[in-house]
Amino acid sequence: MIRTSNLVAASILSTVTWCGLAQEPPTAPHFEAESVKVAPFISGQSRSLKGGPGSSDPGRITYTRVSLVQILSKAYGVQPDQITGPKWIGDNSNLFVIVATMPPDTDEKQFQLMLQDLLANRLHLTLHHETKSFPGYQLTVAKGGPKLKESPSAGDPPPVGRGMTIGPDGNLQRTGPGVSAMYLRGAERTVYKERTIDALVSGLGAMINLSIGANAGSPIPVVVDKTGLTGKYDFNLNFSCAVPSCSTSPHAPSGLAPQVSSDPAPASSQDDPTGIPNLFVALERQLGLKLEKTKDVAVDALVIDHVDNTPTEN
Repeated sequence: MIRTSNLVAASILSTVTWCGLAQEPPTAPHFEAESVKVAPFISGQSRSLKGGPGSSDPGRITYTRVSLVQILSKAYGVQPDQITGPKWIGDNSNLFVIVATMPPDTDEKQFQLMLQDLLANRLHLTLHHETKSFPGYQLTVAKGGPKLKESPSAGDPPPVGRGMTIGPDGNLQRTGPGVSAMYLRGAERTVYKERTIDALVSGLGAMINLSIGANAGSPIPVVVDKTGLTGKYDFNLNFSCAVPSCSTSPHAPSGLAPQVSSDPAPASSQDDPTGIPNLFVALERQLGLKLEKTKDVAVDALVIDHVDNTPTEN
C-alpha cells in the first residue's frame, strides 16, 4: 500500500512544473532574420537560388524570383514532380524573393527545418505526405562485382564540393559536401571523397538527364539503391554529357558535346565522339555498378492542403 502511494505521488510530481525548474519546450530551428516578398515575373531578369549549407555563403540565402515549387523542393528535399498543389505554385504567376540569415555552421537538415518553418509562418503552408509510384531506375552491383575503393579512415572532414540539384530555370546545379565536379571536353567528371552509395544515388537522376541530353526542366528520374553496399568510398565517375551546358561551360571547349541519344540503354555505340562512355556504360566499367529501368519506384510525395500566395508582412 505504501509502495502504491509513493508511485502515485511520484506520478503527480512528474506532471507539476515547479517554479525555477521549468524548461522551454523544444522549438523548430528558425532563421535569425528573414524577408519574404512577392516578385513579378519579368522576362529576361535573372532567377536564382543562392547560398545556404555547402555553398560559398553558408550563413545566408538569397532566392530571387523563384516559384513555390522550387522553395518546397529545397525545404523538403524532393523533386518538383513529387509536389501536388494549386497550379500557381509552379508557374510564373506567383514568384518570391527570400533573403534569410542563419549560423554559418547550420547543416542541411537544420536548414530544411528553418525553411519549412518560414513557409508555415509566412505563407501558412499545411501539407501531408503520400507514397506514390514513379517509373525510374534501380542501381545494382554489376556482374563481376563492385570496383569501388573503400575510403581510408581519416580525421579530416570531406572537402566541401558540389552535388546535383535542379536550378530555378530548370537547369542542373551542383551543391553539397564531399563531391566535386567539372566539365571536361563535353563530359561530366565527378570526384567523390568518403561518400556512401546513397550520396551517389541522390545525384544519379540528374546525371541521367545530363548523359541522355534531356531538355531543361525535364523531370529528374527516381533512382533507388539495390546494391547493398554500406561503406564509404573514394571514386571518380567520368561520363559523356549531352546537354548544352556541358559544351558551353568555361571548362569545356565548344563543339565537343556528344550526340543526344533518345534511348538511354547501356550500349558501347552510345559512347560520345571523344571516346567517353555514357553514364550507363561508365557506371559498369568504372564502378562495377549497373542502372536498370523499373516501372514502379515508391516515392514520398507532398500534397499541399493550404498555402497563401501572399506572405505575411516582414
